Amino acid sequence: MVRRRARRPPRGDRPGRLRRRRRGPHRRRQLPRVSSSASEWGHTTIVYGGRRCRCGADGCLEAYVGAEAVLDRWRVARRGRAVPGPDEESGIAALVGGAERTDSAARVLEETAGYLGAGIANLINLFNPERIVLGGWAGLALGGVLLPRIREVAAAHALRHPYGQASIELCRLGPDAVSVGAATLPVARLLSEGGAR
Repeated sequence: MVRRRARRPPRGDRPGRLRRRRRGPHRRRQLPRVSSSASEWGHTTIVYGGRRCRCGADGCLEAYVGAEAVLDRWRVARRGRAVPGPDEESGIAALVGGAERTDSAARVLEETAGYLGAGIANLINLFNPERIVLGGWAGLALGGVLLPRIREVAAAHALRHPYGQASIELCRLGPDAVSVGAATLPVARLLSEGGAR
């Protein structure tokens, strides 16, 4: 009598085994994380023992380049005098407009470009991205005048080869980029999976 070997189930269906997906060059891998707070770039330390951030830590990038922080630094540079404008947007516009007339505004913008450029250099050195896009209303308002200087500072602080492969640009979708991006997700799903009743 000849014994036949029992057929084994396909590899991915065996108990106790994890199914692995083949990853082609087009497939992106997500970095593992423990919770939903990954990639908080604004809360990386740019100045050891620096300004207090709204997150409670000291020296975060956001404590230097966030709209509220930029205006607070300008207020300090003005020796405590109030910043023009009723809100942050008008305050940033006044800062940008006043850079040609006052040393304090020019100095704050130069420092902001320096902090942002150094922060972007850290991103380039860590992740080697193809493109970095500055967006949001404050990013667009400041980046519109500071982008060349931000690129210079990033080039001075980043590793040469990764910097040469990256581009630093302003968002082309305007201040509503997040909502426009979110609106494309259901459309992309419909196009990839087709409609269902």
